[in-house]
Amino acid sequence: MSQHIREVMTANPSTIEPSKSVVEAARIMKQADAGIVLVTENGRLAGLVTDRDIAIRVVAEGKDPQGDDTQTGQVVQEISE
Repeated sequence: MSQHIREVMTANPSTIEPSKSVVEAARIMKQADAGIVLVTENGRLAGLVTDRDIAIRVVAEGKDPQGDDTQTGQVVQEISE
């Protein structure tokens, strides 16, 4: 019972710029009912942020998730080429 990748992938994944807040990333995840959002910079994939990243790298470290200083780019898991 094999599946093709197109059967399980999201056709139009949600994206966010690294300068946006982690709160905005969380809102996008909530709206998409997803635990991940792709981070794009200048139209190119730069990395990804998960709900766990926000919990571990922001909340657990005592950073203010609603502060302007806590941007998505600070918690992004970078994609290397």
